[in-house]
Amino acid sequence: RPVDAELAKLLAILDCAGIPPEHGLTLERIRTYVRRRVSSPSDLGSMAAYFNVSKEYLCRRTRQLTGSSPMQLLNHEKMLWARELIEHGGITVAEVAERVGFADANYFSKAFKKHFGQPPTCLGGKGELS
Repeated sequence: RPVDAELAKLLAILDCAGIPPEHGLTLERIRTYVRRRVSSPSDLGSMAAYFNVSKEYLCRRTRQLTGSSPMQLLNHEKMLWARELIEHGGITVAEVAERVGFADANYFSKAFKKHFGQPPTCLGGKGELS
């Protein structure tokens, strides 16, 4: 059900809300950060500032821990949530794009197709993009 998917994401965000930023990067802290910001625009500078490290160190350490860059992790999580919203949310592609932090629905559609190999409208997303 669409409400259940949205509620699960909100509960995950609220569950992490009381965790203060600390020094040091661990896999758990990086994943928590990503989950908390899945609906926000991605910004490497903000992420580095949150952890009080340089962008270079953030990228190097995240790659060591996950095999992916910080932006790849954020975008992967955004795409998973977007797919869930499209399949169960009953909302337009533009609304999904906005909810997962994309300002441009056309750019979101291209990123979604690159990530999953098909456009969001093929999964039941409502509304064609120009």
